Amino acid sequence: LHRNIFLDLRAATGSSSNELDIAGVTGSFDTVRWLITGGLSGDWREGPWRFTPMTNVAYIKEKQERFTDSN
Repeated sequence: LHRNIFLDLRAATGSSSNELDIAGVTGSFDTVRWLITGGLSGDWREGPWRFTPMTNVAYIKEKQERFTDSN
């Protein structure tokens, strides 16, 4: 953005499929996850001083389907 300002962005996603079998009763559910983060930081120096302000934000979402079983 500028020689003293830095932008850091990250995104990740994941999913899982879960199955259960206990004494002949079976069940399952799926999940989906999202993670998005971003941050701004700066770096200024003046003589022996260094000023490095920073801020970060994160968004996390998980969606889980309803667990259903064979009973």
